[in-house]
Amino acid sequence: MMKVGAFEAKTHLSALLEKVSRGEEVLILKHGKDIAHLDLLTSLSIVPGEETGPRAFRVIIILARAQSLTNYDAAILELAIRQGAPLATQDKALVRATKDVGVDTLPAKT
Repeated sequence: MMKVGAFEAKTHLSALLEKVSRGEEVLILKHGKDIAHLDLLTSLSIVPGEETGPRAFRVIIILARAQSLTNYDAAILELAIRQGAPLATQDKALVRATKDVGVDTLPAKT
């Protein structure tokens, strides 16, 4: 795994992204601490849940229309409902929708 400082990463981002596209991992450090890890998403073992199918997509469309959300936000909300998980968001429309459907939100850091 390649390690680079934040300034170097900013200066040579195109070259680093090219390395990542070829399968190399890049760890970005700031003052010696990890702040970012560049890696291909295709290398992650993402497995959709059994309910992430036609039923979930139907609910997403209904939530998007009823709550005036983007499909992306509605998908996040649908997953939170299904998993019984709180959301971490400061998006006003999504916060309003979470209240409407009974999903908790995590408090914002101040």
